[in-house]
Amino acid sequence: MTDQGLQAVAELKALTSLVLLGSSLITDVGVRAVAVLKCLTHLSLSECSLVTVEGMRAVAELKALSWIDLGRYSLATDQGLQAVAELKALTALPLVSRPPSTQQQQTSPLRAQSCI
Repeated sequence: MTDQGLQAVAELKALTSLVLLGSSLITDVGVRAVAVLKCLTHLSLSECSLVTVEGMRAVAELKALSWIDLGRYSLATDQGLQAVAELKALTALPLVSRPPSTQQQQTSPLRAQSCI
């Protein structure tokens, strides 16, 4: 998948779930393209290593998102999480960390207890 492919995906206005796992060619341009998908409730950007805080700001426009996976790369920074904090419908935010000395993964899902 590339940014150009995501521009085509952006035409699927009724799309509710988009998993971009391991799409190492996707950049902020592609993420901005799909930020028009107002019905999107689930988004995975896991291992999309070229997406930056600018892409996360575009994701913050997806107000219907209830679940987002930021994966193990630079998206789970303070600035990236500040952008995600704008998503008031968010109920799940799985965060995965990998210590530099090991390949072992640890998952820490954050879930909302009640819906406002």
